[in-house]
Order: sequence, then structure tokens, then C-alpha cells
Amino acid sequence: MKRSPGGPGTSATFFRSAGLGLSWIAGATVLALTLCRAELTHAHEWKPHYPSLPIEQGIGGSFNLTDHTGRAVTEESFLGHFTLIYFGYTNCPDTCPVALDTIATSLDAIGPDGARVSPVFVNLDHERNSLSDLAEYVSYFHPRLIGLTGTVEQLRVVAGAYLVRYRNAMDEDGDRRTVHSGMIFLIDPEGKVAAILPHDVPEDWLTATLTEHVGGRRTEATETQGADHGIEHAAQSGD
Repeated sequence: MKRSPGGPGTSATFFRSAGLGLSWIAGATVLALTLCRAELTHAHEWKPHYPSLPIEQGIGGSFNLTDHTGRAVTEESFLGHFTLIYFGYTNCPDTCPVALDTIATSLDAIGPDGARVSPVFVNLDHERNSLSDLAEYVSYFHPRLIGLTGTVEQLRVVAGAYLVRYRNAMDEDGDRRTVHSGMIFLIDPEGKVAAILPHDVPEDWLTATLTEHVGGRRTEATETQGADHGIEHAAQSGD
């Protein structure tokens, strides 16, 4: 049964009977919240925790693809710095643009550390893989986004290495679409998978993950070897 405000058994009745006014109760509540917030802020103990998806052993591997500038690219092209990889297709109406926009926003959100991460988009549609179209597509999202493509076999190999399942099919309107699993892979400077996140990851989750791994690696390097210099990104060098 719903109790009316101030009726028998309510907290307000109890406090009134104890001689405590509602203003005192409100003041005490505000004070308690202020002290709690101050304690957490002082101790730097509270922060959201964003786990990555489970990482299976052996994920990742060698591949041979072509970037949007026409340069041959392998997995070794990205060694020495972090890489964010997303698989999709340029004609994707929703999922891919959202994921790529999240990647771009998160890279900008981590400040100077963002320059230590190469964002990569692998186009899985071999029939829509012209380099000019791919170059135009990646430019919509971030100036350093690298577009990769290849032959049917090359795409099959790289997708298999990252356990990405996909197939090209026609939808009900007769338009060609690529149905694919959607994951964002964070690869560390040694070429190992550091984190896997869903394609619809919120920006703050991806930003926190990048801060943890990329910022943590920078702190490590500063303490042991000094600042990391001379990292050349594939998207910047254009070699």
C-alpha cells in the first residue's frame, strides 16, 4: 500500500518526532555528499572502469594489403606505435561511419597521445575498393585515418587473422552490402592485440581505453628510457 507523505511510518514522521526539521535533514544530506565527493576527489579513487572484450590467443597475424595512397602495407608497417583497426566497407550506411567517427573523436580527445596511434580502416568489399574512393572515404573522418584494401584472397587472409567474419550480399533493394562482425582492435607497438572493443563502443569507453594503454606506455617509456622520439606513422610519412 502506498504511504502518503508524512503519514505513519515515514522517515519524515520519524525525524519530526525526534525533533529534527526537514531543513536539518537536507543540510546533513548535502554535507554528507560533499564530504564523500571531497574524499573521493582527494584520493583519486573513483573512475569508471571499462573492460575490453576477451582476447583469444593467436589473434592477429601477417597480411599484405594496399593503402589508399597505393602503397603496399604489411603488419610490420605499423610496428613501433599503437594501431586502431576497424573492418567494414565504404558503402556502409550506419555502423561503419559511427565506429569511425568514435575512433576519430577519441583520438582527438586524448590530446598529444593521439599522434602515437594510427587509425586504420580495412575495406572488406573487394568490388568497391578503388583507391580514389577509399581515399575520399577515410578523409571524411580523420586526416590520419589509413584506408586499406586488397584482393579477395588478401582480404580473406587479414579478416581471418583477426577472426572477422564477413560476406558480400544483396539486400532487399538490390544494393550490394557487406555483412560483417564489428570489432575495434587496439594493437600495441609490438604488434600484439592490447584490447578489443565492440563497434558501438561509447566515446568515453574508447577514450579511457586509449588513455590507459597509450598514456600508460608513454609513462613507462619516460621513466625507463626517456621520451619516445622519431615515431613515423604510415599516414603521415606517405612513404
